[in-house]
Amino acid sequence: MSQRVDERSGEPAPHTELDGSVTTAGGSPLKTLRKSLRKWKFWILLGGITVVVLAAIFMLRTGGGDRGILSPGNPAPDGAMATAQILREQGVDIEVADTLEQTLQQLESAGTENTILLVHDRLGLLEDPQLEKLADASARTVLVEPSVAMLSAFAQDIHAAGVVPSADDSNGASEADSATISPQCRVDHPRAAGPIDGGGSAYRGPVMCYLLQNEQAGPSALFVKSADGDVTVVGNGNIISNERLRFHGNAALTLRTLGAEPNLVWYQPSLADTAIHQNAPELGELLPPWVRFAGIWLAIAAVLGVLWQARRRGPLVLEPLPVIAKAAETAEGRARLYQDSRAVHRAAENLRAGTLARMASHFRLGAGAPAEAVARAVASGSSLSEHDVGRILLRHRPETDAELLEWAQELDHLEKEATAK
Repeated sequence: MSQRVDERSGEPAPHTELDGSVTTAGGSPLKTLRKSLRKWKFWILLGGITVVVLAAIFMLRTGGGDRGILSPGNPAPDGAMATAQILREQGVDIEVADTLEQTLQQLESAGTENTILLVHDRLGLLEDPQLEKLADASARTVLVEPSVAMLSAFAQDIHAAGVVPSADDSNGASEADSATISPQCRVDHPRAAGPIDGGGSAYRGPVMCYLLQNEQAGPSALFVKSADGDVTVVGNGNIISNERLRFHGNAALTLRTLGAEPNLVWYQPSLADTAIHQNAPELGELLPPWVRFAGIWLAIAAVLGVLWQARRRGPLVLEPLPVIAKAAETAEGRARLYQDSRAVHRAAENLRAGTLARMASHFRLGAGAPAEAVARAVASGSSLSEHDVGRILLRHRPETDAELLEWAQELDHLEKEATAK
């Protein structure tokens, strides 16, 4: 197979050397691979990112959709699956709800006499009308770290008393990792359970267990019951979690409090409970009255400005080019680009292709003449041997800028010598 010179692209086609070995203009397979990777690196990177994102989405979807804190279906350390499973093994029928309507339906079907409602609104999604509606429908209720609005709806005789500082329980490996608080009351469930983990939120009410003393604000507690006993407030929801259930008296207090009745409705509000007002004002109603008049005035001013500064139609004006770039300047600029990108091989192939094209034209061999024929014609008009001409014109591959400069001088000397005759 012979190499032919393409004058339009300036790139030599694959050719056979004079000594019989076969080479290609692209270089070694490793260089070809590197060139392909540089050419397609953007799409390869984009494809890799797409694969990673799809894999992450797949793992998130297949890893279980329940990741709520203190959720009965969450097996993670901050979930409450262990509590739910133990209660079911003890014969408690647990109904899980994440909307207000679903909770009301479950309370109605189960009956309020033998049912306990657990409410854990960690994000405070429920508003006052929803809380009042839920309080009217429930009989016995357990509130986990409730807000002030929730206390006002369910038990007005219980009040929030601030946040309880907790000890550092970074690993949770032993019972000594968390500070404990003793019951200090005569209520049956706390007395039977014993000490529990400290932390969470403190409350004040008619019946208080696990007391916290404060010289200025007075006593508060982590476990508070209303005067009629229908509402129980658990200030530290962490005792229900899978991670801390097995320590101290956490499990005993949790199971006795939530398993006192055969039915348990476990309600954790979701974004579906977010109240949407039907009579929400529109954007125009929120704006002050003067905005409309100002908008009309600005629109009129904009139209007048366009009519004043708009380009008038007229004949086209011919203007000479401000700059005429010389061929030497463009060649020098292209050479500097090759030098900045360190494209030694690319520059060498362009020099080789240009020399072969000029030599083929000088010896009248035609644009499609094989490179070997051009080299033989050059050797016939040069003082160098045919082997040296083939090495300079066809086989030499400079690797550095210094080698490229030296080889370019050899090409220029060879061309001048061959075309001088």
